[in-house]
Amino acid sequence: MARKKKSGRGDAPHRASFAAIEANYRHIEDHRAQVFTACRNDAERQDFFDTYHAARDTYWTAVAARLEDNHAFVQALRKDLQEANRKVKAELKQMKTAARVLKLMTEATRLAASLATVAKI
Repeated sequence: MARKKKSGRGDAPHRASFAAIEANYRHIEDHRAQVFTACRNDAERQDFFDTYHAARDTYWTAVAARLEDNHAFVQALRKDLQEANRKVKAELKQMKTAARVLKLMTEATRLAASLATVAKI
């Protein structure tokens, strides 16, 4: 069966939004052992697993979706997520406490989930 050719319209916005959502998930996935080891108690470990699962589910939702950013709200949300991803990445390089990185990861994951929901067409 022949594959449908995608129209060029919307591919760049989809890629930009998807890349921001994927970066959120990859930061958490790639540093899973590091963050888990740094958790001081069961509550932090549970927070980490909750955030990890939400990031994973958001990523797979975005994989299956078509994302658009044809309005200012979605564009601003994507920029907020990109900034949150930068903060997470920087914190992972110098991680002093799991609590700090968990707070940043949670915020980034909330933004990613919002973006995946609002940008989906």
